Amino acid sequence: MGGRQGLGAEIFQLLLGVNQSAYWVGDGHRRRPDAPQTVRREAEDTLHTMSSLKTLSLTERDHQREIKAKGHPYWTSKRDGEVHLRQEDAFTSQAPITVHDMVMNTAIKYANYIALGSKHRNGWHLLTYIEYYEECRRAAKAFLKLGLERFHSVGIMGLNSEEWAIASIGAIMAGGFSVGILSTSSPKACQVIAESSEMDIFVVDNDRQLQKIIQGSLIDTLREVKPTLFHGVPWVWDRLLDNLKTDQLSSTPFRRRMDQWAMWLGLRTNRKRMFKQTHSPLCFSLAKRLTFNRARRFLGLHHCRQYFNLGLGLSRATLDYFLSLNMPIFELYGLSESTGIHTLSRQQDFRLLSCGKSLPNTHTKTQKHNEEGIGDIYIWGRNIFMGYLNDEENTQEKIDAHGWLHTGDLGFLDTDEFLYVVGNARDIITLSSGERINPNPIEERVKRYIPIVRYVVLVGQDAPYLCALLTLKCQVNTDTGEPRNALTSEAVAFCRQLRSQSTRLSDIVYDGDPVVLEFISQGIDAANAEVPSDSAKIIKWTILRTDFSMVGGELGATTKLKRAMVARMYQAEIERLYEEADDED
Repeated sequence: MGGRQGLGAEIFQLLLGVNQSAYWVGDGHRRRPDAPQTVRREAEDTLHTMSSLKTLSLTERDHQREIKAKGHPYWTSKRDGEVHLRQEDAFTSQAPITVHDMVMNTAIKYANYIALGSKHRNGWHLLTYIEYYEECRRAAKAFLKLGLERFHSVGIMGLNSEEWAIASIGAIMAGGFSVGILSTSSPKACQVIAESSEMDIFVVDNDRQLQKIIQGSLIDTLREVKPTLFHGVPWVWDRLLDNLKTDQLSSTPFRRRMDQWAMWLGLRTNRKRMFKQTHSPLCFSLAKRLTFNRARRFLGLHHCRQYFNLGLGLSRATLDYFLSLNMPIFELYGLSESTGIHTLSRQQDFRLLSCGKSLPNTHTKTQKHNEEGIGDIYIWGRNIFMGYLNDEENTQEKIDAHGWLHTGDLGFLDTDEFLYVVGNARDIITLSSGERINPNPIEERVKRYIPIVRYVVLVGQDAPYLCALLTLKCQVNTDTGEPRNALTSEAVAFCRQLRSQSTRLSDIVYDGDPVVLEFISQGIDAANAEVPSDSAKIIKWTILRTDFSMVGGELGATTKLKRAMVARMYQAEIERLYEEADDED
């Protein structure tokens, strides 16, 4: 679910003629019985045709494909290549099925259930599964009419929308590839992608590609939709946390004390549940009525059954906060190369900071462990991609002879097979001494000791020691998505606890608020006291003049930190840190 600009390429003006501002995915429990008679008749005709197609024995056809592909390796870089299916006696799995068959089967089974909803200015536009399937077929026909060749691609460049999903499925139905392109991609990057994938059609937004992050409208939309499942990236959870803390700060002292008691009880109870202790204290139901239900209703999540985090980087403090409100956030792990998620946490089977366990018929292992037991993460299963198009060298490096995908991520498995991801091999900093430092745990430790800090980025590649770039928690411009100079309510409240009067970033960075700067220095010292070696200590640090954002370029489309970009953008600040240290010597 998310805000977006409606896709407005000519093809979709012709096909759909819609322009929404938000969309959501149906949960299989809501039906739309009021579909127009013409739509119902079309649906019945389609269902009759689709049911007759089922007699062609799809599983038998797929079994023939499996036999044909058995002699091939686990990867290919050719657009019409075949691979060996990861389906052996030792790993029982479901029969293969095409994307088209999967969408069609769902449309047959849940014809009149809501699949997608898009918000117009006048209200919600809902698509049932059968209507969704029909729109995908129409898109496929249009792509073929426009000249899409088999195994060529359709480029899709736009923000979250139902048309994005329809274009993607339609491209596959037409025998082509769906190629999603980030809205922030440069013209040169688009050209390279288009040429390498033999792109016949490009579907884009009709407006300028702008990354608008609307802080206020998210909660308004959640209150209206009332989702039963909610997925958010770390940035979204942090913003929801900011809103909750702002609401708590505006409540009465009695309400705050009551919330503190309830959250203490919630954190204690839910931590026990992680280890299968399902008994709840008698006063837990009282805490639910007084605090937990109120917080969920404030966020619009009072109907939500499960909460998921998509992406690494969610802090322990954020996880604990929502856990204390009886809203455990379940971590996932996956890659584009694994077709989405590979491990999953479950309601009665999760660990804080863990990404959960492997999905059925998939496998995870770690190898090449260091002295701390952290190794490279490898994953295996039918969800693993076939390869990089026209790039045999990188494909062969990514997938080994036994079909294991080398993710490039670092982590470990505990004795119960829960996966913990601690970083990426690309993030490792190699000092001039040759010592390799994983920045992620150090950065998280700093944020734990300094609550007003939003981002910590360690630098020091080929340098004699580590330095840190810090950003403080700032408000966001709801029109542009850019960070403001004003600190968040939480950060201001924390400054008041320190007896500081700062309310803006400039009060600390430019005016040099001595109280806040001293607190940050003490936090860095406390984090340094916990590192395993002197080389992992932060020697110098600086506060940047702005918080990070997608608009600013420091964060990617999924709000993932772009370390290389940060290093380039703030090269002058980094050089100044090392120059100052050299002068002191």
